[in-house]
Amino acid sequence: MKANDNFISSDLFNTLTDVHDQAPIKKSDLLELGTIFHKYQVVDKYMLGLLHKHYDVNPGTIAVTTDLTPEVAITKAMAVDAVAHRPLRGQLYFLHDDEWQAYEYEDGSTEAFDPNFLRELAIKVRALNLEDRISLGSSKKSLGTREMLISPDATASFCSPSLGESWADVDVKVLEVGWGFIEESN
Repeated sequence: MKANDNFISSDLFNTLTDVHDQAPIKKSDLLELGTIFHKYQVVDKYMLGLLHKHYDVNPGTIAVTTDLTPEVAITKAMAVDAVAHRPLRGQLYFLHDDEWQAYEYEDGSTEAFDPNFLRELAIKVRALNLEDRISLGSSKKSLGTREMLISPDATASFCSPSLGESWADVDVKVLEVGWGFIEESN
């Protein structure tokens, strides 16, 4: 199995479920999927995400994440023509047509996923009936971030510590959309 970093069509991207309509993932399912991350020793490299979108994209556009600082990133619908000169890689992937298809992109070189890891993860995702609910992150950099819609076609992600102590006491509904795994000492 492979990961496809080709740019996703707007029609396919727009079929993804809106973040507010996506059901939470059971902890037991996440732990089952985590065993695969441990087996392939990729707990420090990759993460799982709640498969979702925040907005639709127009034809000829894709969702691209740009780091403004180490603590702040913007994901925005951008014209393919405007970013075609940049080396982009998949940031988030979902199961589609028997491969992991990128649906959000970021600057960088394509990740060389182990095809056996991708295959086994896909088999387990399907067995748990999570094809329309789970995504694979090519890094763990978005863990511990807060994300908010800042325009009709853009979100901002902030590392939680960069938001300051005052955010710890704010009574806001937080939806978990990403999970990482840790190495156990034994």
